[in-house]
Amino acid sequence: MVKTIKQSVKFKSSPDVIYDVLMDSKKHSNFSGAKAVISNKVGGKISAYDGWIRGVNVKLKKNSEIVQKWRGADWPKGVYSIAKFKL
Repeated sequence: MVKTIKQSVKFKSSPDVIYDVLMDSKKHSNFSGAKAVISNKVGGKISAYDGWIRGVNVKLKKNSEIVQKWRGADWPKGVYSIAKFKL
């Protein structure tokens, strides 16, 4: 079953700061309180929340857009979610 969830959130910060927090391993770890290892390249691997989320970067537009394919550690094999961040 496929389900689409859309959410809009306003931050009191600039797109470049938000992009950096989402795409920089150390900054992401600091804000989430859990280990994150995040590649800054398309096709690069990502891991967040102490490895519970794993995935790959699908599309990156610096300070503008992030598209990632994610999966939770306990999800069935081959099941992914596409997360899109438009800044």
